[in-house]
This record gives sequence, structure tokens and C-alpha cells, in this order.
Amino acid sequence: MSRWGYRGPWIDVSDMVNSRVDYRGEDLPVGSSLTVTYKGDDYTVLVVPPVPDNGNGHWRYVYGDERFKTLSAVAALITGDRTLSGNRFFKLRRRR
Repeated sequence: MSRWGYRGPWIDVSDMVNSRVDYRGEDLPVGSSLTVTYKGDDYTVLVVPPVPDNGNGHWRYVYGDERFKTLSAVAALITGDRTLSGNRFFKLRRRR
């Protein structure tokens, strides 16, 4: 078991989600990994079992050694742009 509470292989879903129209970060199953290239560097986020945060949401994504509630928070850390959509940064698309 990983330290994030997941037993099993990490499955890179980057290509799969790029080919679908209805994915959002919330749709990704536990055990998924997303990789995006930004300014020549690769960044990978893991989707882990959610951990409640006193009723304020769930810590669901891991980047580096930190847990995040949203992909937007990860995108903001990587790019420095706090207004960037995490779904858009990780090439996920909105539902129609």
C-alpha cells in the first residue's frame, strides 16, 4: 500500500482523458495518474483515496509530497497562475 492509502498499480490516464469529452477531475478513478508537460517539464498528479477535511472537502490529488483538494490548486502551484482551471491545465474537458 502506498503512503496515500492506495494498493495497486498507478494507471496513466492522460491519453484516455484527452480523447474524451466528458472528463473532469472528479471523474478520475482512484489509482489514476495524469501527466502534463509545461514549459518543457513533465508534471504528474496522482488520484488517491479521498481524505475528508472537517467538512470542507476532500484531499484527493497528490503532487510531489503534498495532497490537494483540486486540480486547480496543483495547476496554480506549477504555473503561478491562481486563475487557471485545473481541468483545462491537465487537458481534461468540461461536460457538455
